[in-house]
Amino acid sequence: MNDSAMAGMWLTIMALLALVKFSESVVCHDQCIGVIGCSKIVDVCEGKYCTFYRHRDLQKSPERITLKRSCSDTPFFSYGPDKQQFGVRNRCIKTISGNNEWMLQVCDTADYCNSDCNSNLRLASSVTRISAMSIALVLPALFLM
Repeated sequence: MNDSAMAGMWLTIMALLALVKFSESVVCHDQCIGVIGCSKIVDVCEGKYCTFYRHRDLQKSPERITLKRSCSDTPFFSYGPDKQQFGVRNRCIKTISGNNEWMLQVCDTADYCNSDCNSNLRLASSVTRISAMSIALVLPALFLM
């Protein structure tokens, strides 16, 4: 391999590294309330991202709320009965579908950024969803540059 090809390869590698986020880990609340099989009340975890998930059943009286705060190494998670993918980073999104209300967040801005979801709330008529197909198409493309 000649010097110009080697230099081109290094430039490509540096460009890829600039596109990929190498985040330090964040410390997050690790808690669940109303989640079957989960008994974490006050705990912490460490990961690349903190997650916040709150579900409220609007049909139940008194209100039935499920809350889960956790860590993730990926900037998305599944929610709802259809296991929809949520991946809006550093924004609290509130969405309502039928008798269900969700407040969702994936954050990496600071330790314990998943303590509450109201501080940066955005209402959404439709939540940005990430399909497995789009992940499969986008990730390899980054490595081809």
